[in-house]
Amino acid sequence: MLHRISATDCIVLDLPAEKALAVLWDIKSLELYEPKVDSAQVRPETERKGIYSAKGHFAGIPWRGEFSYELNDHGFHSEMIRGPMRIEVNGGFIVNSEGPDSCLITHYEHYRFPYWISPLTLLARPYLHWAMRKELRELAGTIHSKVQI
Repeated sequence: MLHRISATDCIVLDLPAEKALAVLWDIKSLELYEPKVDSAQVRPETERKGIYSAKGHFAGIPWRGEFSYELNDHGFHSEMIRGPMRIEVNGGFIVNSEGPDSCLITHYEHYRFPYWISPLTLLARPYLHWAMRKELRELAGTIHSKVQI
């Protein structure tokens, strides 16, 4: 459908899954690796659930929104609960162990745009795939730098 965009990509890292999970569970770290997020403010509600407010740029267009998030044993999932132009967004990360010193991180994002702006999805689709690839590279760098500390 023209008004929906989904993207999924993955990366393999040479470190235990637990180390990658520790960085992903630090939701504030989003601002270090997510190219669409300039800053994030996290408000945990429980040990595994909460809300974060984010602001940034999507294809150069400023935006801000609020997301619910839930940490799970393999990563986290978040959903936009307040954002621009009634756009719906959800996504997250799944970390699977590939052995004692290797893990596979899968990242997914789903967008649903109102019909009146659905022609813009033709431009948003390639941007989203580019941003996801960049995000995974930045995430790998963030994880490696935090694991070294």
